[in-house]
Amino acid sequence: MKIIYEDEHLLVVNKPAGQLVHPAGKNVSGTLLNILLDYSQDFQKIERAGIVHRLDRDTSGIIVIAKSNSSYCSLKKQFKEKKVKKKYLAVVKGRFPFDGEEFNLPLGRKENQITRGLSFKEGKDAITRFGVLQTFKNATFLEIFIKTGRTHQIRATLSFLGYPVVGDKKYAGRKSKIDELIARQALHSTSIGFFHPSTGDYSTFTAALPEDMKRLLQLLRE
Repeated sequence: MKIIYEDEHLLVVNKPAGQLVHPAGKNVSGTLLNILLDYSQDFQKIERAGIVHRLDRDTSGIIVIAKSNSSYCSLKKQFKEKKVKKKYLAVVKGRFPFDGEEFNLPLGRKENQITRGLSFKEGKDAITRFGVLQTFKNATFLEIFIKTGRTHQIRATLSFLGYPVVGDKKYAGRKSKIDELIARQALHSTSIGFFHPSTGDYSTFTAALPEDMKRLLQLLRE
């Protein structure tokens, strides 16, 4: 866990790929939650240890954590009212044709399955906007903005559109040579913006692209 910013009200960290946010199944140690409790026992007094939102295990990037229950409530309200602005970076398979377009592909859980599914009748709104940063022969580097925060929203939406995230073991379908260029899904939460729970000032925090995604982009350029 790399700390990007900290004050008496909140903590902003850069979560590495491979780290769970909450304990799950047999993974009961080494999670972000465990690290926070080791960092300060005060997190035990806060709802959900101050963790307001989450990232998938193999998605890297920025997470904001409340250091008091009042900050937690403020941040949760901002997420609910869609005042929090989040930006992701991803490398997807294929030449992505939807530069600047926004999609709302309702996301729900498939019956009797753990994996997510897209349903136009029963799913909840999953609003995602895409921008093309660079196009390669068989891949595209994207910036992604989400207005909702559904589980696996970006990965499932891109898979549904036919341009899955490189290295995604759940949604990318049959493994190809490009998937071997990175050991996890090429998805990174690069920035988050919100109103500070105490001052009310709007703040934006960023987390630089990790080395494995930089290497992936370099290999694609070559």
